[in-house]
Amino acid sequence: MAGYENNNHNAWASVQIMPSDRLELFATTTINSASATIENFSYDAGSLTSSLNGLDFALHSQTMAGYSDLDFKRIGQTAGFHYRVTRNLMATGALDYARYDDDEPYLVDVTGRRLSVFGGLSWIF
Repeated sequence: MAGYENNNHNAWASVQIMPSDRLELFATTTINSASATIENFSYDAGSLTSSLNGLDFALHSQTMAGYSDLDFKRIGQTAGFHYRVTRNLMATGALDYARYDDDEPYLVDVTGRRLSVFGGLSWIF
């Protein structure tokens, strides 16, 4: 009988400051961590009514549980502003940083850091 274990933890904090009627400053920090695994996973080939070509039940029983492993941590920080240029026009800018640690890579190791800059204009009806 297969058993599934997982742990997920998420936390975030946000700040919003309005130093004037036209300007809003904001910042958000997020922290995520998760781990999961399947244990004692096995196929019972005896219950099949026909064979499946190319599927090695013994091999899959030994290795499938390892494919389910998940263990990552992510920390993100976003800071930015909204500035009301006119009654209807708003400018927005933000800087976003994230660090991702993948301790159990599966297809590809996505461990790394990312820095993004966002900017835009909004028309308010």
